[in-house]
Amino acid sequence: MDHASVEQTKSLPTVLLVDDDKIVHQVVRKAIVGHYQSVDAFDADQAISVLETLLPSVILLDIEMPGRNGYETCELLRQDRHFDFVPIVILSGRNSLRERMLAIESGADDFLVKPCSSEDLLTALSAASKSSRQKKLLEEKRRDAEKTAFIAMNGMSEIGAAMQFAERTYQVNDLHQLISLMIATLDSMRLNSVVAFVHGDSYVWAGHNDQTSSLEQQLVTNLRERGGRIFDFGCRTQFNCTCASLLIKNMPLDDPEKYGRLKDILLVMLGAVDVKIQAINLDRAILEQANQLRGSFDLIRQTLVVLGDSLAVNHENGGKVMRSMVEQLALDLPRMGLEDDQERFILSTIDKAIVESAGIMDNGSRISLSFQEVLSKMQLLVEQQNHLVGQIYSTKNTHVQVAAPAGDGIGDVELF
Repeated sequence: MDHASVEQTKSLPTVLLVDDDKIVHQVVRKAIVGHYQSVDAFDADQAISVLETLLPSVILLDIEMPGRNGYETCELLRQDRHFDFVPIVILSGRNSLRERMLAIESGADDFLVKPCSSEDLLTALSAASKSSRQKKLLEEKRRDAEKTAFIAMNGMSEIGAAMQFAERTYQVNDLHQLISLMIATLDSMRLNSVVAFVHGDSYVWAGHNDQTSSLEQQLVTNLRERGGRIFDFGCRTQFNCTCASLLIKNMPLDDPEKYGRLKDILLVMLGAVDVKIQAINLDRAILEQANQLRGSFDLIRQTLVVLGDSLAVNHENGGKVMRSMVEQLALDLPRMGLEDDQERFILSTIDKAIVESAGIMDNGSRISLSFQEVLSKMQLLVEQQNHLVGQIYSTKNTHVQVAAPAGDGIGDVELF
């Protein structure tokens, strides 16, 4: 056989013939020449030994052999997943229904009665090979579908945890509750994390198992000060936004699809946290401003009360002074010996002063009434402000039970 013929033979599909009859080997080898290359085994043990180093395209298996028969050998091979897609064709000198039923039960793909023509043998080998390829293709599709379903289920679990987290943030009104809820959610997603929330000029820190090291805090702070949104280094990824930073210490580098999916989900989660932190800070600012306004209102009210009381006292004192002066003049004028025109001038001047003083005191009374009206309105504003502050405090004191999402993280969030 020349070199070209040898190379062509090597490229042909392989048939493993297991039969204790050497004549059968010669007949089969002659029938399949040019279509298949054959490997010989004369009993089950030899066949198993060959299969340790060779995965044939088809196995031709005789029934009646020393040691294990063909059915037992077929059953043994079918128990090994390594040979799931290797077609097995039973060769038998018997053509009974029982033999065919035994062949099916043992896991064979086809049944040939010896002796058979070359055409029947080649047809059976071709059909078995085609069926094997189809089975292998279907299995690959099944595995791909299974992998896709597994990825989808994992993705839904992660998305479900993120959705449940976003939903529960609406009930949280405190930074420490919010950071505990976030750590619990990340723990349920099997993510080892460090979280930092901006709180004025400092940070609120939390981490996996309630632990964050000084080095991790320095790292998060330094990366945050650099101004980037995402930093990747090894299996660690840090996400930054306006009011929060998140460091994940065990990103799945060996699973690029999950790695990318987690990045998207964590960015959404951090965005929701950022909005919530801003809302909490705004509530705190409103409370502080409300308390300051309430203090200012109280101070103004007290000042107006003092001014009103002073006006009332001054009004009363002024009246007393005027009445005393008039009474004193009524006693002293006749004894002064004044001319009539002098007495009239003095009385006219006093009357004019009394009238002007009465007008001033009347203005003081009106001012006092105005003060009372302003005080009433300010009292109403103070009561409304106190009611608003009370509502905000009541909301802030409504504690949310922080716990990891149940089960796979989806909880009661319905996904489609």
